[in-house]
Amino acid sequence: MSYTIQSTEKTKSKGSEFETKALLYLMSFRYSSKAWDLQSKAAKKNHQTAIGKELVTLFKNYSSNFHFDFYILFLGGVADSVRVDNNKNIFDISDITLNSQTKIQNALIKECKSKTYIENSKVTRENIEDFLNKVIFVIDDKEKSEYIKSIVKVNPRIIPPKTVLDQIFNQIRDVQSSKKNNGSVEGITINAKEEFIYYNRHLTTQEIRMMVLSRIVNNNLMQKGITPSFIPIYCKLPDTEQKDILEDCQLNIAKTLFDKNNTENFWDLFNNIYEVVTSNESLSIDTAYKLLNMDILHKLNYLDMLSVKYFMALIKDGIYEN
Repeated sequence: MSYTIQSTEKTKSKGSEFETKALLYLMSFRYSSKAWDLQSKAAKKNHQTAIGKELVTLFKNYSSNFHFDFYILFLGGVADSVRVDNNKNIFDISDITLNSQTKIQNALIKECKSKTYIENSKVTRENIEDFLNKVIFVIDDKEKSEYIKSIVKVNPRIIPPKTVLDQIFNQIRDVQSSKKNNGSVEGITINAKEEFIYYNRHLTTQEIRMMVLSRIVNNNLMQKGITPSFIPIYCKLPDTEQKDILEDCQLNIAKTLFDKNNTENFWDLFNNIYEVVTSNESLSIDTAYKLLNMDILHKLNYLDMLSVKYFMALIKDGIYEN
């Protein structure tokens, strides 16, 4: 079973921004371990013919040897004549008018037959109808800042202002665009979906969370050394073990952040730490630690006491640097 990457293109600024919205939508509202195939079209008023044409890449993947659990077409908008209910921004083919369904099918068939990378034998009315029944259509109805808010599971008091959220979005967009436009994968053949990660053209949810978290506390967490609030604790450690213990703390925080099975617990801990360290700025980390919710800590297996205290110091010093 193999798949050849064809018809790739570099992304321009407008398309890059829209692709980032699609990525964050997938991360925020469709997060799971399933295989999602998502394509995006930034135009604000896509007519039936344009929609049919944009579905061609999804149909190519549907017709391939690779299995995808879901297919999503992420759109900037559609013409008023497309949907049965124009207030519905997440919909499937049954929510599209019958006349529009026919036009979309015809446009998709025509587009498929014009592509050399799709076998004509697979472009049948039956296959097209089966494929369209598997497609989810999503209309972009959110600002950049709203997509960032959706992945920041913290107390509303911690959420940065809209300008900062937009800056975080732009940072994610620029990193994503750089990865996608760095080298070509055109013509490369892979034998399993997971092989695509070898080409480093993607952003992981963990990388995105790290960017967001770092901006919230004004710290690059994994590059910080001995943050001021941690110094009293650090000085109590044996001289010969200080460096190793600090590295262990950083490693344990990274493991916890990247543990997808504990995402909610991680953000619960972040919330809890924020509430404690902002309740009284003069509290030492040792004292503040005793005020944490131990039920949350017990759910996070990678974090020992020193790792939590180091994480608390990072958050506290990051907050009061802002």
